[in-house]
Amino acid sequence: MVGYFINSIGLSKDEAITASNKLTHLKSTKTPDSVLNFFNKVELGLNGSDLGDLIAGDPYLFTRGLNTRIIPSFVFLETILGCKENVVKVFKKSKWLVSGKVEGEFGISRDSWMFTYAIDAICSLICRSRKFKLGFLMNEVGYDPGYIASHPKLLMYSLVKRVAPRNAVLRVLKEKKLIKTNPGLYSFVCFPETQFLKDFLLKYKDDIPDVYEAYISKYYEIRDKVELKFSVLWSRIEEEED
Repeated sequence: MVGYFINSIGLSKDEAITASNKLTHLKSTKTPDSVLNFFNKVELGLNGSDLGDLIAGDPYLFTRGLNTRIIPSFVFLETILGCKENVVKVFKKSKWLVSGKVEGEFGISRDSWMFTYAIDAICSLICRSRKFKLGFLMNEVGYDPGYIASHPKLLMYSLVKRVAPRNAVLRVLKEKKLIKTNPGLYSFVCFPETQFLKDFLLKYKDDIPDVYEAYISKYYEIRDKVELKFSVLWSRIEEEED
């Protein structure tokens, strides 16, 4: 594998030896070839030194499932970040996200450590987005900076896809006095999507039909977008293999 790392990826001899020593169980280049082919096909701009840095930093990337780990991670991150350029930035900063099981917005629990750290890595790269979230939480919701600092998850979730929509639902439920308890936005956004739909939308859909329809339509729009991107990438890989 030393020669493969040098010739195919451009690692230095020392880097190639280090990476190869971690992958002594690999008997062929079939999996590494498919991974490299994927990065080339989706035109991430990961080539030369960038690709070399990625592989040198985590050679175990070549042992991860392309269709079960890498592609879903890519689809999830591109959906959240909006463009491939930002995905590349995340890959360079947090290499484990490439091969971690980040399966899309509704594919993993929102309370899992993987989701938390994935969003945290993303937010750390997009300062403007984080500032916008702070403005919303302080001006629209009424939280003070101290409260936000002690509840960092509020900054880890998508403002457009999660925080703002759930804040709107919570406000309507409170205005109509449909919930006996007085939950805060923090607890509201931390509910897994399936539980939130069941306990706060399906349960009150006859009382707040407009809110229910608006939220559900957005939910399926996001889900279908993720599934479509995944199917397109999957088809590209299958075509190449044929």
